[in-house]
Amino acid sequence: MHRRRPTVSSSRVRVGFTVVELTAALALIGLIFAGIWALLEQVTDGRDRITQEAGDADRTGNGERLLTAMFANAEVITDSVNRFVGAEDRATFNTWCVVPQGWLEKCRVLLQVSDRLSGSDVSWVVGRDTRLLRHFAAPAEFRYYGMIGGQAQWLNQWGRSIALPSAIALVSGGDTTVISGLGHQ
Repeated sequence: MHRRRPTVSSSRVRVGFTVVELTAALALIGLIFAGIWALLEQVTDGRDRITQEAGDADRTGNGERLLTAMFANAEVITDSVNRFVGAEDRATFNTWCVVPQGWLEKCRVLLQVSDRLSGSDVSWVVGRDTRLLRHFAAPAEFRYYGMIGGQAQWLNQWGRSIALPSAIALVSGGDTTVISGLGHQ
């Protein structure tokens, strides 16, 4: 009987990895990084979307508060040039505006509706300063509520009357924002 001698190659201990094993490991690491990258992109997009929506909500809330404050501080003017005048796309009146120093000063305000492809923007203009108050997805317009001939009614325009309207509404599709409390408080 013959005994087999162990060959040199079978007694060697294998050290290192094969090319196939290295390639599979690199492919797996690449897939993990691609998954992490996609996840980070989704998180970043979500963060940006939340930030945008929060900014829109803040702008809408602050715009409505600013409109309410301006209308609450509107002044009755006997001068026919500076009286409250309102149309469907704009309203002009004298009120008290907060200045950067923190106090109120008299100012003449122009509220205007600008039509855009994506809807309407409502802005206020004081001197050279223009600020966006609110964006509506549909066309928007102003309405004025007051006593006309002994009857309370909503109107598309408010002439150069000494009296201020009792309320102003911004109407856009099914969305209506009513601001009341006109007159210096």
